[in-house]
Formats: sequence, C-alpha cells, structure tokens
Amino acid sequence: MSNMILPGASVRDVTSKAGRTYRVFVWQPSEARGQGRMPALYLLDGNGTFPIAAAAAAMQSRRPERTGVHPAVIVGIGYPTTQWLDAERRTFDYTPQVAPEELPQRPDHDGWPKTGGADAFLAFLADEVQPRIAAKFNVDHARSALFGHSFGGLCALYALFTRPHLFKSYAAASPSIWFGRDCLDAAKARFAAGEAVGRRLLVTVGSLE
Repeated sequence: MSNMILPGASVRDVTSKAGRTYRVFVWQPSEARGQGRMPALYLLDGNGTFPIAAAAAAMQSRRPERTGVHPAVIVGIGYPTTQWLDAERRTFDYTPQVAPEELPQRPDHDGWPKTGGADAFLAFLADEVQPRIAAKFNVDHARSALFGHSFGGLCALYALFTRPHLFKSYAAASPSIWFGRDCLDAAKARFAAGEAVGRRLLVTVGSLE
C-alpha cells in the first residue's frame, strides 16, 4: 500500500473475483498498538467519504474521554477515479435487482445506466474486503459498521435486510428508498420474520443528517 497525505492512511486498488476494480482506503490510528481489537467503520463512496471520516476520527479519537470517539479502523470502498464518486458504477453496485419495466423515473429524467449489482457488491465486501482487513488489522467484527449516503444508504439498508450478520451497525443517510421500493420492502419483510439479530440502524434524512 502507498502512503496518503493523512498519516496512518493507505490506498490500494483491488480487483474483485468478478473482475471489477475498486479503490480501498484504510486508516488506523497511530496509537493502534496496545489498543486491542478496534471497531471498523466501512464507508461507501470512499473517494469522497473516507478523507472526511478518517480526518475526523484522527482528531477526535485522540481524546476519547472528552469526545466519546474511540480509536477505530476506517475503511473506504471507492473506485479508481480522481472524482469524489463514480456515478455510473455506484448506481450498479448500490442498487438491488429490479425488472427494467419496473425501474422508477430518474430524477434527471435521463435513462438508467446498468443497475442491480448490490448482491454481487455485498458478496465482494463479505468474501474479499472484510477478510483482507481482518488479516492485516486488529479489528473487532462485533463492532463493525457500514455507512452509505443516497444510493449508498439504500445499499446499507439492503445489506441489513439481506445480510444482517455482515456488520453490527448500519447507517443510511438519505437512503434512496424510492428505487426498488417493492424489492426493499420484500427484503425487509423477510428480515423482520427472522430471528432477532441485535443489529443497530441509524437513518438520517435531509436537514436531519
């Protein structure tokens, strides 16, 4: 991994078994030694969310007795681009499968790029990313969390409903539940009918984020 500007951060491009390349950003506190197993926060749209979250964690975890923010490993899942996000790829990775005739109208009234890759993307997180992080960093899976915004928030909800054991906590900021609402409702119903799994969910919307 090559060094980034933020001390303790690194970045690597990883090609999934399905042949899709992602950019994985990781930060751990310089005080990692002696901390024991640490929480792990996974961020979707990592190109944009990782620098902010890692910098905030670096500053606030220095005085956890005052801030309430304890040292944690921050993992951003992004794309090999210089932009803050990759609109086309995130649309595919963060949306569940919906029949073409049931796709909602896009807010910009334009045609849809490819959609429906959420299950494959979550499999990549579960089978490839999390084992890599666990092998290199001293993380506590029982205190892991997933954050996503907009389509990323939709993906976070879909992950909770379909793979509740993937993370302990889920945070969905302004989730795009208008996309694939029937699919999401069906997944939620199956989740609700299962055994209680002790997961935590935070949903924020608009000015309440």
